[in-house]
Amino acid sequence: MGLSKPVLRLLIREASAARLRGPVLTLGRQSIDCSGRTLTKLFAEEGWRQQAPGKLKDLKAGEVTDTAFFHSLNIESVSALDRDLAEGATICADLNTPIPENLHGKFATIIDGGTLEHVFDVPQTLQSIASMLAEDGRVVHISPVNSWVNHGFYQFSPTFFWDFYGANGFNDLRCLLVEQASCLGFGERSRCYEYVGKSHPLITSKNRLLVFFSARKSAATPAKVLRPLQSYYVKTEAPTPSVPRFPFLDRPLGRPLKRLLKAWFPRLAWPRRPWGLTFLGYL
Repeated sequence: MGLSKPVLRLLIREASAARLRGPVLTLGRQSIDCSGRTLTKLFAEEGWRQQAPGKLKDLKAGEVTDTAFFHSLNIESVSALDRDLAEGATICADLNTPIPENLHGKFATIIDGGTLEHVFDVPQTLQSIASMLAEDGRVVHISPVNSWVNHGFYQFSPTFFWDFYGANGFNDLRCLLVEQASCLGFGERSRCYEYVGKSHPLITSKNRLLVFFSARKSAATPAKVLRPLQSYYVKTEAPTPSVPRFPFLDRPLGRPLKRLLKAWFPRLAWPRRPWGLTFLGYL
């Protein structure tokens, strides 16, 4: 599991908005996919001014670890959970099975930096995350959406997280879609879009897509989590009739022109970005 430069930037923004606090639990140890110098530059670009004196200096000079990164966010208590302790985890547990009760309600922040897709029993893992999270605690998921074939067992659509946590009483749901500029992600900055669960655009891209999702646990979250219906199929209101942008093209005389436009200008027929999502900028 690794935290890439765009993800690190988003985590810094979460901390700047006081949405991350300790104690923190990471699902597996997290590698930091950039140098200390680059990470220090990220803090500066995001206007981070809350660190204790010397922490960023130590980060720049020393080894870049997940613990050092969270310490730079003023989070001192950081634990890692894994099925064994070979990579330096502090808690040994299998997410395919129920989590020990002594871990229930223990953490203010749980960060899944790319573990969920590697665990076969996803419902049990989500139950364990909800159980280990304290009330008012926040969960953060960074998961593959598209073009990560054989990376793990699964790839997750944004609606998966939005519908699950919404159905289980979590609030302050935030969902971002990160599109890497190329398959390898080198040389160009990733694009960031805001996803809101009220809409369900069909999202396609030739590039790799990640979802960055966070939500806060509330008193309404049940002890045993619910398994939701996909919100797209939950009809709560009458559908709004669609109004064509160019009504003439749907009339008999305009249909030949419409076919020509589709053939000559595919992007007019199938716009690929921004899929109806709000573009937030580059990461």
